[in-house]
Amino acid sequence: MIRSLALNGRKVDLNKISSLKAKTEFESSTLDFLNRWLSGQIQFRINTSGSTGKPKTITITRQQMEASARATNTYFGLDENDTIYLCLNSAFIAGQMMIVRAMLGKFHLIADEPSATPKLTNNETPIHFAALIPMQANNLIDNGILKNINGLKAIIIGGAAIDSGLELKLQSINTPAYATFGMTETVSHIALRRINGAANSEVYETLPGVKIGAKNECLTIKGAITSNIQILTTDRVKLVSPTSFKWLGRIDNVVNSGGIKIQIEEVEHLIEPTIKDLLPNTRFVCSKRRDDKLGEKLVLVVEGAIKPLQSEQLLQRTKDLLPRYWAPKEILSISQFPETVTSKIDRASLYLSIENT
Repeated sequence: MIRSLALNGRKVDLNKISSLKAKTEFESSTLDFLNRWLSGQIQFRINTSGSTGKPKTITITRQQMEASARATNTYFGLDENDTIYLCLNSAFIAGQMMIVRAMLGKFHLIADEPSATPKLTNNETPIHFAALIPMQANNLIDNGILKNINGLKAIIIGGAAIDSGLELKLQSINTPAYATFGMTETVSHIALRRINGAANSEVYETLPGVKIGAKNECLTIKGAITSNIQILTTDRVKLVSPTSFKWLGRIDNVVNSGGIKIQIEEVEHLIEPTIKDLLPNTRFVCSKRRDDKLGEKLVLVVEGAIKPLQSEQLLQRTKDLLPRYWAPKEILSISQFPETVTSKIDRASLYLSIENT
């Protein structure tokens, strides 16, 4: 049982949660999950975000969620009476697992309405652990909050890709920051990568009790968090050890261009500094289109208008920067990227839209 709950700044009597009236959708989903958990519910129907396929509803057991929560609490050495901070959507697995971690660890829980710049502070109680999305981490650093806060044992960042700019900013804070790897089907993250400090790495380390492997270059996952059923993912990895791996990208994001296989995420990582130089504050992704000669070709898609001269410069600079045959063959612009329900760029919908133009 959690030690205490502060919901959007108001202290909640834990004995009256079932009768408390919600003022927002966030409060409603938070209280609903708390009530279901406290009632001893065994199975939970949870919506996936749609980032690895079409959004769907899956069933996860209480035992899976407990196993995941214990593994995270152990990994970070969280103690009874620690305070953890929830500022994510509690209708999805990432937010719900912060609640479960607080329940099993007997922590204090501060739950604030999700926003672009969370408060991450409490005058009465120091916060020891928080989960953020990249946009929140960016804004907290830009506003000087993360640099000046004391007591945080760690922050975890997930839900979307962490770009090189954020990684660089995170070097300016003392709080250990970790990138997460996981999905709804694995009950949030199963592995973590240290982003900042002397221990920063490109390699993900698994949580206690998680067994990994590779089949046709794709990661397999097994453990109590999967009910000991092996899950075959669409994530291409390079195994470093029995408990660690380097993520290469998704197998469905490989472009076979004239027999040359190009991993989209790797290209995006390499050209990101160039994009930021020529088109600051512009979102972009790489995708693919059918091509009569090559079979498939890599294309660069930017959000918003792009001038012909900028397009020419980008094509030339990416050609100079990337390995032979990896450069985008054309640049497309789209007024607004389609997004999933958790505000990630919906690559599948984007691919369909550019194929039909």
